[in-house]
Amino acid sequence: MNSELNDIIDDAKRELNRIKDWISENSFDNKVLYLNSYAVIKASGTIELVMKTMIFNKMTENASQENINYITRMILDSSFNPTTGKIENLLQDLNSDWKLKFHNYLKDNSQKKSDLNSLIGQRNTFSHGSRINMSIETIINDFNSGVEILEELFEIINS
Repeated sequence: MNSELNDIIDDAKRELNRIKDWISENSFDNKVLYLNSYAVIKASGTIELVMKTMIFNKMTENASQENINYITRMILDSSFNPTTGKIENLLQDLNSDWKLKFHNYLKDNSQKKSDLNSLIGQRNTFSHGSRINMSIETIINDFNSGVEILEELFEIINS
């Protein structure tokens, strides 16, 4: 991935690790539930931002200003829960070869797929008023799986 995307991911990793350190020292504090909820939003939001930015960057290479404006509205400015299924649907709309390569990668990496979908599912659970049911260790693990998926997606769309 490029340095812009890696910086976004690294910032999120540092923040998640600070949260993990705080929770490990204060495991019975009532703020743990709040921090886990925040960590799910931070992790899933970072996945969404990086995915949308990499697609935007690829699709706007040598594009006219009109196309850039349209892609900005359709990708960057839209809300998107980056489940693997929704990413596949987006790829199908853009380039069926990308979708096929991504689909085959996910078939061979079902645990990473499950991890990312679980993280995004918890984000949706929280946004609809329910409690997050994940430990900070699981959140970080699922985020790392999502990052690995994004690394593969970057390779697919830039090959």
